[in-house]
Amino acid sequence: MTTMKIISDVSNYRNHPDIRWQGRTVSVNMHDYTVKYSINGVEKEVIVPKGFRADGSSFANISALIGIHSDGRNRPAWLIHDYLYEKRIGTRKEADLLFYHLLKVLNMGDARAFAAYWSVRLFGGSWWKK
Repeated sequence: MTTMKIISDVSNYRNHPDIRWQGRTVSVNMHDYTVKYSINGVEKEVIVPKGFRADGSSFANISALIGIHSDGRNRPAWLIHDYLYEKRIGTRKEADLLFYHLLKVLNMGDARAFAAYWSVRLFGGSWWKK
């Protein structure tokens, strides 16, 4: 069984990345965004560099129907997940687990976080393979 813990204080909105929408993509402005976490007791760090562009939720319309948005308080989760997928950092399962745990730390309810996790597990494979 995999255990994961978020070490960074991502729940504090002041620590969220400065993200600007540009058309259908978002970009990280001002500074790099770092999230520290541990998986099975091993500490890791993801640094999303200033200027990184992402699409937020690739399933935005479906996600919005169940109350999962890629803006606002959930930004760090989508941003980190998109970055890990684009750069193929770690494993896909680890990226998806980190996404789930970030959503939970960001106060998303169990059912919505679980639905978001399973949406990336079920439909994210094609993006990981690109």
